[in-house]
Amino acid sequence: MIKRIIAIYILSAAVVSCKKETAVSEVKQVNDSITKTESKEDQYKPIDTACSSANKTEDYITSLQWYRTKIEKEMAGNRPEQNDQVYEDYLKIRGKYTECLMSLHTDVLDKYVNYYNYE
Repeated sequence: MIKRIIAIYILSAAVVSCKKETAVSEVKQVNDSITKTESKEDQYKPIDTACSSANKTEDYITSLQWYRTKIEKEMAGNRPEQNDQVYEDYLKIRGKYTECLMSLHTDVLDKYVNYYNYE
């Protein structure tokens, strides 16, 4: 009788320990997929700050968003003096992209300003 109780206890412990290992392996797979998505974001290269008619509005906006997330990550670990310089560089890049967007949509702005004169 005691031998049966011990055998049942050992078998149940083995079954429970096997289930824990499969749960751990599932978590690793989830972490691996997250790592793969982060590497895709790291591989993105923003468009050049020089204005080009080949670039679309979406390209400029995507590049601005990428720079913003990059700066936020970078500023989290820096000293305040370094953050000042990083933010000033970001402002320059943002200004260049804004100029490119304005030159890309000058016809829209002109029509909006002169909307009531066309009648």
